[in-house]
Amino acid sequence: MTPPEHAVPEVIVCVECGEDCYLLTPMPEDVDIAPGTSFPYRCSTCMERFDVVWEPGD
Repeated sequence: MTPPEHAVPEVIVCVECGEDCYLLTPMPEDVDIAPGTSFPYRCSTCMERFDVVWEPGD
């Protein structure tokens, strides 16, 4: 099944070290995401935390 276009990615690339950052709070697929919602990620290598703000069209 293909995720919706507005789906929050479970893994992103760490801007500090280039390794994988994982979503700390799983999001149910059927939840509407409001613009400006922040999603926390943590890098599995350097352990940096990133709070990514979702905006439409991102």
